[in-house]
Amino acid sequence: MLIRYSYFDKKIYAEVKRLVGSPYSLWKRLNMKGNGSQRLTLISANDEINDIILTSNGSEPYINIELRPKGLIIH
Repeated sequence: MLIRYSYFDKKIYAEVKRLVGSPYSLWKRLNMKGNGSQRLTLISANDEINDIILTSNGSEPYINIELRPKGLIIH
C-alpha cells in the first residue's frame, strides 16, 4: 500500500495505525535500542514509487524504515 501525504491527515493516520499498529512508546524504543533505520539512499524502485519520488522536492531520494508492532513503514 502506498500513501503519499505531506501533512497530518486524521483519516490516513488512522488507516496506517490500523494496518501496522501505533508507534512504539519512548520507553519501548529505548529498550529496543531504536525502531528505525538511519537515512538510506534509494537506488532503484518500481514505476509507482518513482512517480512519487519525481514529484517530491529532494535532489536525492532518501528513505527511512520504521518498525511498528504489526509491520513496518518506509518513509
